[in-house]
Amino acid sequence: MSRRQHTIREGTSEKYWYTLAGYIAVCGITLIAALITGIEAGGEAAGSVLGGGISIVSILGIVVYPALFKDSAYVRGMGYWRPKWWKYIGAGLGIPLLVYLLISTAGLFGAPIFAFIVHAITASGTATVYLYQRHKRIGVP
Repeated sequence: MSRRQHTIREGTSEKYWYTLAGYIAVCGITLIAALITGIEAGGEAAGSVLGGGISIVSILGIVVYPALFKDSAYVRGMGYWRPKWWKYIGAGLGIPLLVYLLISTAGLFGAPIFAFIVHAITASGTATVYLYQRHKRIGVP
């Protein structure tokens, strides 16, 4: 019987980085599948299929932030590394918000759509950069 490891914060464990890695894998698979399907469909259908893939990636990107926070709390609590989780989450959510504000302030059409697309990019980028930094400092993943 294995004991669940607890750190300073209740509910953190060594397994939260799997969520980030899984999200990155789902992003790649979803976008490649949408791209291939969109190329085969051609025309207007291609945009719809690719838009659907981006939507899935952007919506699933919401799981990145709690997982990143919990993993950084685990890593910090174990004394391995002191990641500044707020920088990662701030960039992942702040950049789409900034895009939305800039586009809507300029009076251009489609600010929510562009912010949604940018969130898909920043959520996957945030997860990738965090896991890279984690690997560089700890060795796992």
